[in-house]
Amino acid sequence: MSDCSWLVSLLAGAVPLAGAGQDGAAIAVVQPAGHPWTPVLLLFIVAVGLTYVFWLMGSILGPKNPNPVKSAPFEYGNPSFGWTGKRYTVKFYLVGISFLLFDLEAAFVYPWAVTFRENGLYGLLSILLFLGLVTLGLVYEWRKGALEWE
Repeated sequence: MSDCSWLVSLLAGAVPLAGAGQDGAAIAVVQPAGHPWTPVLLLFIVAVGLTYVFWLMGSILGPKNPNPVKSAPFEYGNPSFGWTGKRYTVKFYLVGISFLLFDLEAAFVYPWAVTFRENGLYGLLSILLFLGLVTLGLVYEWRKGALEWE
């Protein structure tokens, strides 16, 4: 095993098995023991733990010298004027939701395009149905005037 793979296999609950390479030399094969999602859970726990540790270190070791100038809100080098909690129009949210919709569309179409040849007729019909529904949503937004900015 390599230098740190013993630790990874120990934490993931893996069992080392003996195997043979192409040249007949013995190699170590690690197969996970237990649930197949154990490494993902371990990664999540480590990520959350490190996030908390770094946040705690920053709050303990970081400089603490607040003053009114540093505490003032900063917006493009200009002092803010008026009430900063102004309300946004609904069109702002509609454009944001439309962006998310079409961004997710691209995220779904890309894997389909990569596996185009393996999908067959079922894959083609399913993506055509998906794109048809997204197109209907776009036409609905367009007719309702949600894409018009005043």
